[in-house]
Amino acid sequence: MITAENFIHHEFIGLEVLVLASSNPFLTSIFGRIINETKQMLVIQPYDGALSKHHPKERPKMVAKKGSVFRFTLPDGGLVDVDGDAICTAPHRRIGMRGVKVGVSCIGLKDFDTSDMKKHVTTVTHRGIIISCGV
Repeated sequence: MITAENFIHHEFIGLEVLVLASSNPFLTSIFGRIINETKQMLVIQPYDGALSKHHPKERPKMVAKKGSVFRFTLPDGGLVDVDGDAICTAPHRRIGMRGVKVGVSCIGLKDFDTSDMKKHVTTVTHRGIIISCGV
């Protein structure tokens, strides 16, 4: 099961993601599902806001991990903000890596206030340190 604590050690393909910031401003605010991952890139199939999440909007977008910030939606509904520099490695190496420091403070979904979302979201810095999480 993917949790905020072990998120960095799991496969990202299939997760929903929002690009919060990117070195390419045209890629900021893309929201969709990850369909592929390489060492340097996430390939995201964008959603159309007017259609359901299962209807892709357009061609997949390739977003560089380095210089970007992503907000992943976990299967349990939790949100994780990740500095792309923290995940800028081959997926098979990231999944197997150990020694990433984790410190977590979680809240339950019933306590989640979307108006105050920023403080209820997991943040993974460029060193891979999780400082808080939201469920």
